[in-house]
Amino acid sequence: MICFGFRISDLNDRNAQLIFAPALRMTTVQHLETQPWASRLQGLLSAVNDLTQGSDETLRALRQEADAIGAPLLLVGGVAVIRHGYARTTDDRDALVSHRHAPALAERLTDHDDWDRLETRQYAFIYRPTGVEVDFLVSGDLMNLGSPYRFPEPDELETADRLEGIPVVGLHDLIYFKLLAGRMRDLADIMELCKRHLQEIDANKVFARLEPDDATIRERFSEILKQAPQELENERRFGGGD
Repeated sequence: MICFGFRISDLNDRNAQLIFAPALRMTTVQHLETQPWASRLQGLLSAVNDLTQGSDETLRALRQEADAIGAPLLLVGGVAVIRHGYARTTDDRDALVSHRHAPALAERLTDHDDWDRLETRQYAFIYRPTGVEVDFLVSGDLMNLGSPYRFPEPDELETADRLEGIPVVGLHDLIYFKLLAGRMRDLADIMELCKRHLQEIDANKVFARLEPDDATIRERFSEILKQAPQELENERRFGGGD
């Protein structure tokens, strides 16, 4: 496998750690903590390929447990970004769930031998067979501290395709989520999504979910959308694209 001009087999553990450390978040699972960096990176890249192709063991297991209690899920976060065409690494799975179903789903996973509940957040789990973390975003919870926005119900959002039978959040609502998260990584995701879907994006569909007086977020998205064509032109002229 080739990544960023390197073959994974050519990287020793020290070089892999130096090159890719900023992009990889340490997991709480002990057996993954002891994995060499090159092996861990290869696992992440393989997972991206699987997600792109529509396969994921962790989400398959999650859907089975959610279906057993009738709890609809909606995929958001990095997995949704990948499914919308930007193949980047992600070391967790984010799913939106209704507040009506979150406690029962959490209890079911807590009682399951294949799932470990994390103490760091209320609804965070590790699927033991893969070592992948799953985070639940719960409707009604604040999307960001200090903001008036709360996570909507899964059925209130547009959807795109499905992954392991779970709907993936639609493009405009994914951008909305990323704008409210507001981290550099989220803004970079928005830029990549805009570059890939320039002809499809309707800024008004994103703005419709914002408070009328939220000028800061509107301006942030407008600027990214304005810069996206120039980013594409620069990549065509100088390289550096995917």
